[in-house]
Amino acid sequence: MFAILAAITFGILLFLDLIDQLPVSDLFNWNTLVALGLLFVALHLCGYGTAYPARWRRGRR
Repeated sequence: MFAILAAITFGILLFLDLIDQLPVSDLFNWNTLVALGLLFVALHLCGYGTAYPARWRRGRR
């Protein structure tokens, strides 16, 4: 749950950072790349983009 909220927060942060810096020369600076990286980490922790579902599976023993 917190990972989904973090992903939404970092997505909003990235969107606001990209709107603030419309010239292309300043588009990819340190703050933008950090926000993008944190967004990807939060989405990964949510379970998006993984090869398998985020459910725990227990096999037969």
